[in-house]
Amino acid sequence: MLSPDEYFDAPFRTFLLGVNYRSPRNIVEQSQLLIRCNSRRVDKPVAAVEGAREAEIRIVDTRSIAERLRLVSGIARQTTYPGRVGVIGRTRSQLIPYEVYYAAGGGEVKTATDLDVFSSMAFDSLLQLLEVWDRARERRRPAKVVEDAMTVFNCIRRAPFGRRDDTNVRRFLRSVGARTCEEALEEFGDFPGPKLRGKSHEHLAGVGLDFLRSGEVWSAVGEIAEEFDGLRFDYEKAEEDIWHTDPPLKQLADMAEGEEMDADSLIERLEAARDQLRHYQAFEDESGHEADGTDSTLHLMTATRAKGKEFDTVIVLDAVETVWPHKRAESEAEIEAERRLFYVAFTRARRRVILLTAEGAPPSRFLEEAGL
Repeated sequence: MLSPDEYFDAPFRTFLLGVNYRSPRNIVEQSQLLIRCNSRRVDKPVAAVEGAREAEIRIVDTRSIAERLRLVSGIARQTTYPGRVGVIGRTRSQLIPYEVYYAAGGGEVKTATDLDVFSSMAFDSLLQLLEVWDRARERRRPAKVVEDAMTVFNCIRRAPFGRRDDTNVRRFLRSVGARTCEEALEEFGDFPGPKLRGKSHEHLAGVGLDFLRSGEVWSAVGEIAEEFDGLRFDYEKAEEDIWHTDPPLKQLADMAEGEEMDADSLIERLEAARDQLRHYQAFEDESGHEADGTDSTLHLMTATRAKGKEFDTVIVLDAVETVWPHKRAESEAEIEAERRLFYVAFTRARRRVILLTAEGAPPSRFLEEAGL
């Protein structure tokens, strides 16, 4: 509170805590340069405790998500417990590829419960869609083809058919005798029924065919991100399924492209990550280890979740404009809130800070403000 006396009928005094006992000297100095850019704050002199060490601060310009995944994973694997690496993102969706990549390789990773997209129904739907895409041109029994087509329709839009329409669509698809999912969607363009809950059958067929005809699995995931409303952000669905608060589809597409994955590789990576994380959580429960996972080396979190925590190494993801500050931050107050979050991320480190930028993207203004 900047002016508590305006809100409470009581006397207040201000005590300035000007010595930072936690952070290395250069992190204290550079973070103070940053936060002084905020006008809504109590100005106070802060210095590191006498004799404080210097941290290593590096800005690493990366060319692709694949390079960033390998870099972060390599740092985590080179760090042995009790050393800890904190990977801090602005949004949850930034963190998912690192969770998948590291866990699928057998690494123990600690995440907040609000990052557990693997228990989401939408995650299961994504795996089903990838399986359908992979076999879109395989000849199968008509009943199986109908189920694949319905999986596509139900992800393009959640429950696109009423009960009667669902029966009619299934009956129509069985009647045309398609032997591949692609054939079924082509035939569905001629469905004689009425408009279906705000989407024409031509629209559903067109979106589905664009998805099935994507040349690579990462472009198929990109189609899902752009056109499949059933798997995208949805405020109401987010109350029951964490996936819909910040779907990581674009990030997973970038990971698949950077690693040049085919459908089998991506599905296996996602399933392996899910199984590894579940195994690790079960192991923690059975062994009586601390509930916060303090025996893990790699910790993934948003800047909001990072408050109050410390790590030997901090890696700040995507230190570029539109991420830090977030692209939706426009007003001065919103930019100041974003600056405070970046300040939190930057000051979590005890020994080393690595700020990842992306080749071709403007670096975050916060780097310059901090004298970096």
